[in-house]
Amino acid sequence: MLKARSLILLSKACLCVFCAGCSIQPLYDNSLEHSSGSSISVDMIPNRNGQKLYGFLQDYVRDIHIADKSYRLNVQLIEQSQPYALADDGNNQRLKITYIANITLKDYFGNVVFQGPVKTSSSKNILSAQGDVLLNIYEANADIPLKNLALRIIEQIKVAIKYESRI
Repeated sequence: MLKARSLILLSKACLCVFCAGCSIQPLYDNSLEHSSGSSISVDMIPNRNGQKLYGFLQDYVRDIHIADKSYRLNVQLIEQSQPYALADDGNNQRLKITYIANITLKDYFGNVVFQGPVKTSSSKNILSAQGDVLLNIYEANADIPLKNLALRIIEQIKVAIKYESRI
């Protein structure tokens, strides 16, 4: 009797799982256009800062409705750094960092809608002690220039798409 009751409960549980499993969709989809619900897909950007910029662009593209047609965005990120403030002993104390994103926006047919550079810059202290290095690893403000750059790229895309729709 106990065995029959266990089999009935097990079969009911399997039936529930089977019926619920029919509507399960994967959490991760390789197709960026379908997973984000956006009409603009962003190509991968190499390097660590490129991946951060890619993430910010994906978030902005997903959250803001920009276009009704399909577009593809390609970004090449260039990072330049230049020391500009010296200490009394002649060592560099501040560093100016400039991010230049060469963007290419193409429509569904591969026609270039916009191509050009977008840039932003920031400055930071050059770290002198190991404690400063550890603090910088966890610093929340380190990604602000990349977020700024992503916003500027989105603004440029909006202008290009709006201009293209008027022609």
